Amino acid sequence: MVKGLKGQAIFEFIVAAILFFGVVFYVITFLSTTVSDYSMESKLNNMESEAFSLSEYMVNIRLADEWPVMSYDKLQQFNQSCNNDYMGMMSELGIGVNRDMKVKVTENNRTIVDCSALVKIPDVERAEVKRYALSQNESIMTVTVTIWGS
Repeated sequence: MVKGLKGQAIFEFIVAAILFFGVVFYVITFLSTTVSDYSMESKLNNMESEAFSLSEYMVNIRLADEWPVMSYDKLQQFNQSCNNDYMGMMSELGIGVNRDMKVKVTENNRTIVDCSALVKIPDVERAEVKRYALSQNESIMTVTVTIWGS
């Protein structure tokens, strides 16, 4: 019976355990950083999709008599209802409670609609979509939809 090999087996076990825990720590650290990156990218993609859908709805249905011509009456009604009841407008448009939006319509550098929260847009990640349409007098209008929040 050889008694000298017991110490060598314990040393090999300690080295293997340290290597195992080192690899596990590296994998967990790597996964946590990449998952958070993908999570942020997914959040931005969702906001962009929501902003695009909202801009599509505004230009084609809500603010237009017949696409691509925007109605001045509908623009004024939207602006008034948004400024009078911003939260009601948000729920009507299907924007979640954790999000905020801004809709701005300009024609020849003149603002026609400015619908946004009363607070300034914080310096956070946001999605912005610009669409173009015609006014009733055939000038180009810019519809900008911005969405931010969690």
